[in-house]
Amino acid sequence: MSFVTVFPVLGLSLGGAVPLSDHEQRLLDQIEQALYAEDPKWANTVRISDPRSHYKRRLVKASIGFVLGIVLLMVGVVINNIPLGIPLGVGGFVIMLAACLWGLSSWKRMNGFGEATASPSGQPSKGGRRGGSRQSFMERMEERWRRRHDER
Repeated sequence: MSFVTVFPVLGLSLGGAVPLSDHEQRLLDQIEQALYAEDPKWANTVRISDPRSHYKRRLVKASIGFVLGIVLLMVGVVINNIPLGIPLGVGGFVIMLAACLWGLSSWKRMNGFGEATASPSGQPSKGGRRGGSRQSFMERMEERWRRRHDER
C-alpha cells in the first residue's frame, strides 16, 4: 500500500481526469450564469481563451516599468549630490532589470519559446529547445572527442 493511496486527502493526485456528473455540470452552469448576470464585464474578461492577450498586457506593463526605471535612474544621476540620489538611481536600475526580465518572460511565453517540445521518440527535448536535433554542450564535446579519436 503506497502513501498516496493511504493519504489522498493531502492533495496528492491519483491521476487522470474525471468527467463531471450531470448534477455537477448543471451546478457549474448555474454558477456560470450567475456570474455572467452579476458582472458581465468581468465574466467576458475571464472568458478570453487566447492567453496571448494576457501576455500582451504584461508586455505593456513591463514596458511602462522599464521607462519608469529609466526615469528614476536619470533622476538619481542628476541629483547625485543629494544623499537620496544614489539609492534612487540603484532603485531605478533594479526596476528596469525586473521589468526587462518580466517582459522577456512574457514575450517568450507569448511566442512559445522555452516550452518543452516532444521529440519523435515522445520524450521532451533537452533544455526545452525547439527542434530536438540540438545537443547539449557536453554531448557536442563528447562527439568531437569521438571523431578526433576515430580519425587517428
